[in-house]
Amino acid sequence: MFLTGEFSQISRVSKRLLHYYDEIGLLKPARIDPHTGYRYYSATQLPRLNRILALKDLGLTLDHIAGMMQADVSDEEIHGMLLMKKAELEQTLREDVQRLRGIDYTSSALPLDQGHSSITGRDASARPAGAAHPPVQGRPADPRPFRRHRLYRWFRTYEQ
Repeated sequence: MFLTGEFSQISRVSKRLLHYYDEIGLLKPARIDPHTGYRYYSATQLPRLNRILALKDLGLTLDHIAGMMQADVSDEEIHGMLLMKKAELEQTLREDVQRLRGIDYTSSALPLDQGHSSITGRDASARPAGAAHPPVQGRPADPRPFRRHRLYRWFRTYEQ
C-alpha cells in the first residue's frame, strides 16, 4: 500500500488529481485510514489509473471515462469508441478547414478602396492596436522590435 504522495510519484500525477478522482468516484483509494483520513493506494490500481490517463489524453471527458470504467468496457469497445472519436475530430477538422478557406476567399475578394475597408469603414492606413507609437520629434522611429526586449534594456543600463 502506498500513501497518496508515494502513489502520485510512482504514477507521475499530482496528489491533487488523485484527490479529485477520489471525489468524483473515478479512482477510489484501496483503503482510507479511519483515524487519520490518509488514503492508501495499491499497486494493482496503477493499470486503472493509466487507462484513465490514456483515455483523457485522447480527448474523452471524465464523465465518459467514468461510465466506461463502471461498465467495465472491453478493449474492443474502447477501440470502437476511439474510432468514433477519431471520426468526430476529423469532421471538426474538415469544417474548420472549410471555414478557413472561406475566410481566405473572402479576404482576397474584398476590395480596399480609397484607404477604407469595406467591412469596418475605418482607415486602413491607421495604426492597428498594439502597433508602435509614432516617433518622437527629432528621433527616428526604431524599426527593430528588439529594443523592447528585456535583454536590450539590460544591456542599455550597463552601457551608460
